[in-house]
Amino acid sequence: AFVPSKFDAGFTRPQPRIHIGTGRNQKTPSVTLGKALAKPPVIDGIMDDCWKSAPEMTMNTIMGAPSEVPTRIRAAWDKENLYLFFDCSDPAGNNGKGESMEIFLDLPGIGSPYYQFIFDPKGRKRNYRVLDGKHEWTWQGDWQLAVRPRTGGWTAEAVIPLKQFAEFSEIDCLEKVKMNFARNYPPGPEIHLSWAPVNITFLEPEKFGTVYLGEKASETTSVSAVKLTPSDAVDHLFSIR
Repeated sequence: AFVPSKFDAGFTRPQPRIHIGTGRNQKTPSVTLGKALAKPPVIDGIMDDCWKSAPEMTMNTIMGAPSEVPTRIRAAWDKENLYLFFDCSDPAGNNGKGESMEIFLDLPGIGSPYYQFIFDPKGRKRNYRVLDGKHEWTWQGDWQLAVRPRTGGWTAEAVIPLKQFAEFSEIDCLEKVKMNFARNYPPGPEIHLSWAPVNITFLEPEKFGTVYLGEKASETTSVSAVKLTPSDAVDHLFSIR
């Protein structure tokens, strides 16, 4: 007579529900940062007073479901820099093993190029530029990072200068930036977390959320005349005025 293996019991036990309320057509998130900082924060991994009034973003699973690994991000800005603060809980007591945080930044908002900044709880960092879907591994980024352990997790603080990006000089008034944040947490229960829901991977610039610098601007405007000026004939780039 057939006798089930003891391992078969696992298929009959109730399983936890995951990715509740998710789908491929979820709305991308947005956040409004408000006024520019009058005084930049000290990059030391400590939540100073300037961060208490900064808007908070929460990471979910990559498909948008609530996460069991609390991860919160605060953002601020001034005319020259983006400032980010990360508060990462470590419910599994992983102590940073194999863990990393990723920052994705798309200034023109068209998906190419975009930039990827990666760091871990030990403060090790690396960065890339992605052009037409291909990583430029030799691209050298200019950014500052401080990581600090805390009870039950760790915090990090970063500043990313905007002038290092060639696109910044082509934008007369930078009002918003397409961004995403991702956390890789090996012990789970969710190994990959994201601020903006994605379909398959983090490398989906069309899924990046919107970070408004200043007060949220209108998405529409009246235009009486349009002029296209070639800014790079080789790459077929044009400026619109």
